[in-house]
Amino acid sequence: MIEQNHLNEMWKELQDFVKRVEKESSAQKESAKPYIDQIKSILMRELCPEDK
Repeated sequence: MIEQNHLNEMWKELQDFVKRVEKESSAQKESAKPYIDQIKSILMRELCPEDK
């Protein structure tokens, strides 16, 4: 299990990254989306392990 503080930090970084990507062209947004979704699902699984 990853440390909670570390997860919160990663989650915040992901949110910031998503905000930056939102400002980019739609082509860049589309290419980043699968990575963002994958990272989100990993973080959600770690942040909410009881939700399985």
